[in-house]
Amino acid sequence: EHPNPAVRGYAFWGLAKRHDEKLEAIIMAHAADSQFVYQIDGCVGGEVPVIEFMRWVVTPKTVDWDCKKLDDTALDRLQERQVLLKKSRE
Repeated sequence: EHPNPAVRGYAFWGLAKRHDEKLEAIIMAHAADSQFVYQIDGCVGGEVPVIEFMRWVVTPKTVDWDCKKLDDTALDRLQERQVLLKKSRE
């Protein structure tokens, strides 16, 4: 819940690296976290919403392979939650 989006992103990454059992609940709580962080992949960098960075961390075969990854069902639940949150803001 840190006010700095980069700290939230890196803290989540650290929890994923430790295979925290609450990882899915944490990402669900941040489903609407649209503040931007600067992300670098190789030689290319750009701003992405914190939630997208978090999603990359827990998506199989992306970012850090030593991190806990969520299965397709959990990632689908996250997508559904994001859609519902977006509709509620409209």
